[in-house]
Amino acid sequence: MSRDEPQDISEILKELKATTDLGQRLEEAEIWEHWEEIAGPEFAPHAAPVAIREGTLVIAVDSPVWMHKISYKKSEIIDKSNKFLSREKLSEIFLALRSEADEKPPENSL
Repeated sequence: MSRDEPQDISEILKELKATTDLGQRLEEAEIWEHWEEIAGPEFAPHAAPVAIREGTLVIAVDSPVWMHKISYKKSEIIDKSNKFLSREKLSEIFLALRSEADEKPPENSL
């Protein structure tokens, strides 16, 4: 196709998704979108993905008990999450406790 000819918007978006950092972030967002399917209905309410850094999925969990339980599902969560990623694949999970500050809004918020 010549540069003078109009391109279909879906083709433009597909190319941007494959070649840009924004595209990678959109792809990673699929993990957030499908979190219950990935973690399972028992675990999803007690844990949430917060970031992906250099192949590591960072997950915030409610308590040490849930951290322990989820640690047994690490490989399953990695495998299911990788199905939503086409570029950088996850190789590790880092579990962190949710802080109380993350759960409560500031007192002066509306």
